[in-house]
Amino acid sequence: MTTTVLIADGEPVLREGLAELLGSQCDFVVVGEVSNAVDAIEQARAQRPDLAVIALDLPGGGALATASRIRRISPVTRLVVMVPACRQMAPGVQADALVSYGNRADQVLSRIRAVGPYGPALRSTASRPSRAYQEPSYWRRARFTPPAGNGTSPKGADR
Repeated sequence: MTTTVLIADGEPVLREGLAELLGSQCDFVVVGEVSNAVDAIEQARAQRPDLAVIALDLPGGGALATASRIRRISPVTRLVVMVPACRQMAPGVQADALVSYGNRADQVLSRIRAVGPYGPALRSTASRPSRAYQEPSYWRRARFTPPAGNGTSPKGADR
């Protein structure tokens, strides 16, 4: 069975990336991509999606107002709020899950899948701090080391 998804995010790169990620999966069908709260509410009314993914800072009303309006319009629509990696929670937002933008794609997919109409609802997944990105050790070893001294001569040549 497929899950219909509405994506509402003011940042085009994040919205389109999430739509591409979900659209590439056989169990999701993206029925709408919108950039503001007014359009999200209109699309929710027209499409009645199984799942709505809303950015916390959605232009035109934010996730708090948008989520409550979508709940009234379509009570069966599950709500996932995307939060920045630095946020631990979203006070007042009544969502089925909070998912951090700081998560890897496979984590985002599994958390959204679990919230969908065919999976169990999750508690806030943003309450656990996401791991900070660490570059691989081989990148640190290969990184350019600036020359000693005034920066114009090779390392150690001006000693």
